[in-house]
This record gives sequence, structure tokens and C-alpha cells, in this order.
Amino acid sequence: MRTHSPDPFIVVSEEEIPVIQNVLKQRLPLSAHEYNMILGKRRFRHDVQVYTLDGDLSENAITLLTTYREDYGVDISISIPPEYIPDEYLKQALIETGTINWDDAFVFVSLPRPLSKMIFEISTVVKKNSTTVNPNYQYMLDTSEALQQDFGNLNEGIEIRPLDKTAGAKFLLDNWKYTKDGTPEYVQKVIEKNPSAGVFVDGKLACGALVNVHGLIGLLYTDNHYRRMGLAQLCMRFLFKEMARMGQVPCSTSQSKNDKSCNFHKKLGMIITHETDYVFHTPYSEAKFNTCT
Repeated sequence: MRTHSPDPFIVVSEEEIPVIQNVLKQRLPLSAHEYNMILGKRRFRHDVQVYTLDGDLSENAITLLTTYREDYGVDISISIPPEYIPDEYLKQALIETGTINWDDAFVFVSLPRPLSKMIFEISTVVKKNSTTVNPNYQYMLDTSEALQQDFGNLNEGIEIRPLDKTAGAKFLLDNWKYTKDGTPEYVQKVIEKNPSAGVFVDGKLACGALVNVHGLIGLLYTDNHYRRMGLAQLCMRFLFKEMARMGQVPCSTSQSKNDKSCNFHKKLGMIITHETDYVFHTPYSEAKFNTCT
């Protein structure tokens, strides 16, 4: 273990990436999206950064992965060892590290529940940020099952293939209410480098989704004219197989109170691996409301 660094979180070198990749693999399924993210570093070489606390490369390594988005700032993912209980040492490391700018916009992505309270306390009590926590379930499908997905008997007129970078991004974002400046550029980059799926009906794009840089399936959308045709399930199943072919673990999240989404995941055969949280911070200067006039 390397110590005495000016920053408690030390960059994992390219030569060390396979070591941490194996650590995350041993933590599956809880580490599914972090594992997918480090696998994707080959494609997003300059976008994904990997750190460990004190440079630890052992099975007990606390791993922090970041990627910058043009719209929502930095996406942050953290993998902790099984049964790990966050302590004061980790808290101080997160407060002191320069890898997280607590004043800028950030999102902690599908954060393991044991870490959520600590991150929320740091962001609000220590850093005085307005912070939102969104409870989720994280789901996964076994890769062997994903590889068995069969698309040989599709109904006439239906075709499934990866999305086009430009047309696919426009389709997904035209009806996504969270689009901001920079979102189209991010989505186009993701479609270009990561698995995506489009379901076409008579040549028209009717349903689509993609795998984000952080390794979770997202932006699933079906055109209103083609709902209740099972296209969303086809889209997800196609992504499952594409991810598994690349060695990734098919995984996604659902807000804990979104019964419709939770039931959809169950119909797909996905299982809940653990409860997680998304922790959002919007800088005060960018917030839509505040308590002062």
C-alpha cells in the first residue's frame, strides 16, 4: 500500500487497472456498474478516472471512479468491500480529497446505501450544499442468461440494431425532461462508444436505450404511438446481450417508489442486488430556488 500522498485518493495507473478490475469482479454483483465502468475505460480512456484510497490495490480497496459530463458535472461512483462499514478515516479522506470538488455540480451514481448517509452529511453539514438523495434499487441479469436472448422470431416489420449517434440521441432526448446544455453531446459520445439499442417498426425508430459511461442502462424511451407492443422489453433484452458479449454485467436502477419500473425489471427476469442512492448537488448559484430573496 502506498501512503503519505498529498491526496488520500491516488490515481490508479494504466498498468494497475487490471488489478482493480479483478477486485471489482470479485465483488459482483454488488459492484456491477463500477465493474462495467472500468471495463469501458478502454473506450473512454480520457473520460474515466480511477482512484483508490491510499493507493490500496488489495481486495479491501475503496475504489472511486469519476467521469465528467458536460451537462450534470462529475459522475462519481464508489465501490466498497463487502460488509464494510464507513468510518471516520474514510469520511476525512472524502472531505480532504481534491478528486471531488464539493462546490461544483456532481452526482454520486447508485451509491451503496452504507455510504449514502456519510456523503449526505459531508455535502450538507460540512460543505453547506443543498443536496438531494434519490433512493433506488439496483438490478442485474446473469450474463449467461443475457447471452441466451434470441431475436430470431421478431414480428414482421420489427428490427433491432444499435442507435445512430445523431438520430438516436435526438430520439432519446426529445422527450427526456432532464435535458440540459451539454446533454446532446454527452449522449452522442455514449452512443458512439457504448452499447445502445434501437427498435424499429417499419423502418421508424420506435424505442431506444443506451448504456451510460457509468455502466448502467439508461434513457429507455418508447414513442407514444408504439406503446404496449413489448418494444421496451425487446430493447432491454438486446442491450443485455450486447453488454454480456462485451463482458459487462447487464444492470440498471429504478427509483424505489416507481412500482411500474420495478415491475418492468421483474418481468425482464432481473433481480435486485442491493439498495442504492443517487446523491445530487447543484451549486447554489445554479439552483432554481433558495430560502432567501
